[in-house]
Amino acid sequence: MKKFSNALAAFVLVACIGLSGALLVGCSNNAGGGSNGNGSDTVNFQVGDIIFNDGSKVSYSEGLTLSPEQKAAAVAVIFYVRKNTDEKLLSDAGVNALGLGLLEKNNIPMAKAGTKGATELIEGAKSLTNGKSNTAAIIAYDSENYTEENYPKIWWVDHYNAVASNLGKYSSDWYMPAIDEVRALYSNADKVNASIQKIGTETVFTRKASGRYCFQSSTTVDEAYCWYHEINFESAGSRKDGFSAWSFIRGIHQF
Repeated sequence: MKKFSNALAAFVLVACIGLSGALLVGCSNNAGGGSNGNGSDTVNFQVGDIIFNDGSKVSYSEGLTLSPEQKAAAVAVIFYVRKNTDEKLLSDAGVNALGLGLLEKNNIPMAKAGTKGATELIEGAKSLTNGKSNTAAIIAYDSENYTEENYPKIWWVDHYNAVASNLGKYSSDWYMPAIDEVRALYSNADKVNASIQKIGTETVFTRKASGRYCFQSSTTVDEAYCWYHEINFESAGSRKDGFSAWSFIRGIHQF
């Protein structure tokens, strides 16, 4: 894969789809008792479950109809569920599932030119599987200069409670996913989008007018370089990311 200089070191892997539908990687119905320690009152999850801001949930069905009150209280859709006790994507104790936030953002850069995140490799943010630790490492690496102006995308996810006003008990702990978490989301995008359509918000991995959709991850790759794969109409290949703002971001949450 070709590398490009003067690119963003701290934010490097992006998952994209194009007209071919291929994924490329680069630069309430309460079903369980008790709390799992991560803010959810349920421990039995299915992909497509809709999470509400009071900790309750409802499972997707074709005939499901949400009331206006339920739609207003929805905060996430489950896209990955623990399969066994040895889970790379769910390594944190007590976590049983990952949920996708319902709002997305693009047209804001990853980092401002001249910041440490734009020129230096952040070693602590190289995890392929744990976006929560990546996000924390990125924030800590340049903490003295961590502002919305300097790190717009991470700031948006980290301050998601200022964007979404309905989060309730999930007002904190949103983070930018690692690339394997993005892959897991893409693999279940159809089920996730079916639930999102019931809520009435924007679906994920939906091709835009350009013919592509790219989802930013928090996984770093190499010093002073970033890379990703892209399919754009009928062409495919590597593309410089640098300080670009067009890739989409969403926060995810552990349950």
